[in-house]
Amino acid sequence: MAKANDPDYFQLRGHIPKKLALRFKAICSMRQIDFGEGMEEALVPWVEQEEKRLLPKEEKSKANEPQTIAELVKNNYFDLMNSGKINPTRLKELAFDEKPTTAELVILANVLDIPEELVVELRDRSFPQKKSRPKQTNGHT
Repeated sequence: MAKANDPDYFQLRGHIPKKLALRFKAICSMRQIDFGEGMEEALVPWVEQEEKRLLPKEEKSKANEPQTIAELVKNNYFDLMNSGKINPTRLKELAFDEKPTTAELVILANVLDIPEELVVELRDRSFPQKKSRPKQTNGHT
């Protein structure tokens, strides 16, 4: 079914500067994608960013509740990067499931203005404690 006849698609029009339009058309051509695909790729990150910015704080937390430390870092990467409190290389490591230090947990909570308890809970969920085995003995005390 063509997108024009698909009820899940909407035709979007607008006026943009000619130079920007020519650059957009050239990139779409080089990538061998149609303008609709190019517009969709360009609009999705912008719409998601604006939704985060415009949603009330309560809705932001519900809509974007991370389940792990890595998700927390990925969802807030630019804020954390701009704070300058955690080295960019270390931020990448945290985004790829490296375990944070206690000091980093405090920084995450402070920069993102969320309770430390929540960050600790995410850490515990991300890195569950391994149950220790009882020491094996040779049968003698």
